[in-house]
Amino acid sequence: MKKRILSILLCLCMVLAIFPVAAFAEEGKTVSFTVTADKTEAQPGDTITFTLTMGPVKGLYYADLNLRIPEGLTYVAGSGSITEGLKDKLKAGQIQFLESHGNILGLHGCDYTSDANTVLMTFQCTVNDDAATGAKTVGVGLYDDDKTNCFDVDMDLIAASFNSATVTVSEALAPALAITINGPDVVCAESNYFFTATASEGVTFDELFGLGYGIDEYCFLTLGQEADGTAWGVVQTYYYSAGSFELTVSGETADGTPVSATKTVQVSPEHIYENGVCGCGAVLTYTVEYIGSGDDPICMDIKTYGQDLTLRGETFTMDGYVQTGWVDKETGAVYHLGDTYTENADVTLNPVFEKLITLTVPYTTTVALGDAGVPGEKTFTLALIGDSAPDKDKSNVTVSGSVTTDGAGDYDGTLTITGPEETLWYMLSEGAFVQQVDNGEAGWTVDDTVWGVLMEEIPVAYATSDDAAASEYTVYVVPASIDGNGDYYIDWENLQTADMTFTNTYTAHAYALNHDADGHWDECSGCGDIQNEEPHQYGDWTVTKEATEKEAGEKEHTCTVCGYTETAEIAKLAAKPNTDTKSGTTAPATGDNSHMALWIALLFMGGAGVIGTTVYGKKKRAK
Repeated sequence: MKKRILSILLCLCMVLAIFPVAAFAEEGKTVSFTVTADKTEAQPGDTITFTLTMGPVKGLYYADLNLRIPEGLTYVAGSGSITEGLKDKLKAGQIQFLESHGNILGLHGCDYTSDANTVLMTFQCTVNDDAATGAKTVGVGLYDDDKTNCFDVDMDLIAASFNSATVTVSEALAPALAITINGPDVVCAESNYFFTATASEGVTFDELFGLGYGIDEYCFLTLGQEADGTAWGVVQTYYYSAGSFELTVSGETADGTPVSATKTVQVSPEHIYENGVCGCGAVLTYTVEYIGSGDDPICMDIKTYGQDLTLRGETFTMDGYVQTGWVDKETGAVYHLGDTYTENADVTLNPVFEKLITLTVPYTTTVALGDAGVPGEKTFTLALIGDSAPDKDKSNVTVSGSVTTDGAGDYDGTLTITGPEETLWYMLSEGAFVQQVDNGEAGWTVDDTVWGVLMEEIPVAYATSDDAAASEYTVYVVPASIDGNGDYYIDWENLQTADMTFTNTYTAHAYALNHDADGHWDECSGCGDIQNEEPHQYGDWTVTKEATEKEAGEKEHTCTVCGYTETAEIAKLAAKPNTDTKSGTTAPATGDNSHMALWIALLFMGGAGVIGTTVYGKKKRAK
């Protein structure tokens, strides 16, 4: 039994040995935590900012601290802020400040050694309105005052010491009796000066205010007063004989103590704008200047503060180029023609030019005949039905492509696209789509094939002045694909170039299929010409009404070419013969139509069998 108890005790010791346990602090392993305040004296309602600092330390691994806030001060929720970068600095696994758990600062999993002070965090407290006067001490300590809540990486305890901040709370000072004049320090020489005045509680304004102006000139003007206790006054411009004037607003307390305030206001010969408007009514404006080359005239627009200005359209020209916008060379801002300028600032704009380029794409239009008719002259035109930049301004882009035909045959044409090189690049970089225009002219079946047109080379983005480099461009044609929404696109995975071709068929007659009871034929609705006349090609008969002894039936079959349906009568069924031998007598119906002779013969045979059996039985008993 003793051996068993000893074994159990040994096992418990081994299990406990695997858990880390902080040892008692070795001599010299210490650290201090200090709280400092941004002020030493405060009054009710004041806010005080505190800083928590850790002194030099060696091998800090773990510390749990909580703030100690005295009665009369209230911690400001959300004010606790851990020093930025502290986690990395302490090489900590986790640093957190928990307001909801008693303002606890946890430094966990650290590996930190420093010979200098380290700022851990800041926080704030307010002085309560009912706080008692005297010293208030704000400090910090180990959580639960448990000395094991601070140890180093070797699990040895570190002896922690603490220094608190003391703030002396005094009684709130009685508000000073004062009058405050509210108004701008400078006024436009063309604008009346308006001001308001407020006074401390218990101060009553005089009915007049003093105005000193000019050289030793002084007068009194009426001071208006509102029900809420504020006052106001106006100084007219004719008092602006000097470069400034001085206001004096006076009053007194209930016990007759005089209170006054003065304010000096400068008079400016220039407008003084606030939100773009001067007190005299003048509105701030800005100059928008358009400058082309040295030979071009300078154009100018005036922009009013707070109002948008529509920039000018094409204003300057240059051979081989087209103006597409404006650029502010000072800021680099680029504007399209007719853009909205919103800045409240003067600006000088220079034109942005793009080089005009022309792209050509050959194509072939074939006229085929659908019958013996021969068409006369007919012009077929191509149109762009989509491109890669649907929102791009194409006002400077022209597209043309047409060919005039005269009878059957192949006709060569050229699709020409002219415009600014950047615009064309955006339009054709992922494909533009071309299709013939179908005007619905009688006799023509116009090919509705859609082709994709792509640019091979990226062009120069902008060309300003005469330093633009010339560029060569190549376009090629690919078949266009269409998605489920009816939108065309380029199949880049199966990209193959092709020749752009269109085949349009001319049919002179407008034939329609007609029929009568004898046959069907194609007849032109215009001239009455008849072709392909033949008898109906009927399918099998179908019975639509069965024949009976009393009524004839019906059947029909339909032509498989024109749909004409022919009907025919099915003859009545033949009546059944009458089997009664007596003239004029009808035997009563019994429901039995079998042969009576057969039944009589069977009856006799059965009777003979019964008699024979009886005779044989008697003979056997006699023996």
